[in-house]
Amino acid sequence: MSREAVQAAVATAGSNVTYGGAGASVASWLLSSEFGVLAGLLLGLAGFLVNLYFKRQENQRQQVRARREEKEHQARMRKLERVTSPGSLDSREADE
Repeated sequence: MSREAVQAAVATAGSNVTYGGAGASVASWLLSSEFGVLAGLLLGLAGFLVNLYFKRQENQRQQVRARREEKEHQARMRKLERVTSPGSLDSREADE
């Protein structure tokens, strides 16, 4: 399994923990259990922090990928300009 797949799975688990913590807080509040409310809030916070961490990682990967793709695009454009410029060898051969 790739690193990105593992990180996506952990981020999904973090979301599930957040929802579980929120649900536990509501259920405990309805049952008047102070410990349950506190535990649910802590679980929700933990899930939120895990989710936040992995979203930042994903954003960083996307930025790196975008920069790399932009560099590749610029390199292809420079190569095309050299090939299609009026003084290039290929265009002179086409004229003959």
